[in-house]
Amino acid sequence: MYQFIIKDIRKDKKITLKHLSDKTGLSISYLSEIENNKIKEPSFSAIGKICAVLGEKIEKIYFIPNEIDSVRNMLNMYIEKYGLTDTKTQNISKILDRITVEDLKTRQSKNIKNLEDTTINNKKVVDFF
Repeated sequence: MYQFIIKDIRKDKKITLKHLSDKTGLSISYLSEIENNKIKEPSFSAIGKICAVLGEKIEKIYFIPNEIDSVRNMLNMYIEKYGLTDTKTQNISKILDRITVEDLKTRQSKNIKNLEDTTINNKKVVDFF
């Protein structure tokens, strides 16, 4: 699932939700739901319209939470734009910390499972002989 940062980009560019709605032809409520990540998979057409009005490439307006690199790129963008002490930068940093820890736990869990599977398979082989 994507996490959109449309609201931050829109506000940074001082574009109102009403203006975005007028230019895209999408309702304010629909745009608000996309911005607040309540719609998990909006239409590609809607996203394309939003990008056109914001003047951004599609890959700049979202990240996939389990894609650490995309969050790192977003963090770098925020650092350049807002600095290290800005609330937005710190929030993105917290997200990166959280998913990095989750990714590490997932990998460790997979490694333990693989080790257990190997042990079980080796025991089966030993038992066979």
